[in-house]
Amino acid sequence: MDSKSNEITAIPALLAGLALPGELVTIYAVGCQKAITQAIRDQQADYVITVKGNQHHTLQEVETWFEEHAFAVPTSLKPVLDAFDESHGRLTRRRVFVHAVPTELQVLEDWPGIKSILAVASIRMIKSHGVTTAEKRYFLSSVSVEDERQIAAIMNDLYWKLHGESRTVPFPADEIQRVHP
Repeated sequence: MDSKSNEITAIPALLAGLALPGELVTIYAVGCQKAITQAIRDQQADYVITVKGNQHHTLQEVETWFEEHAFAVPTSLKPVLDAFDESHGRLTRRRVFVHAVPTELQVLEDWPGIKSILAVASIRMIKSHGVTTAEKRYFLSSVSVEDERQIAAIMNDLYWKLHGESRTVPFPADEIQRVHP
């Protein structure tokens, strides 16, 4: 990478050198840029991109939408996946919520190929200390909401990659508690 470059300018150059048609690209928050999602779509690939503070207004709108529709009581949006994992001395519950891009979220209109928004709510307890933490992460995606299984597999794989694990843990059907509206 050029010394005057950064990840935002390097990612499109990297993507251009890859054969991506039909693939899925997952990028952490640094890749949450319209030009990067356009570069992915230009190669006939899909994306799941983490949205964080570098896209403050987008994050705020998506976060507010999910707070109102997924995390409020009573809720109108049910998780497509509600999974428990007990490994590495931790007990973790992950709920994945997916929705087609809501028409009221005009901030998303200019995102190339966007079809869905996702929220992952995690509650993690470290068994040895009894310390419990909770976090919510938000994503923009060009993957259609109709493919719940693909989205669940994507989020499972992304979870392990973002948490420093070098393995992908499959989600066998008998270990998934599917929740239907």
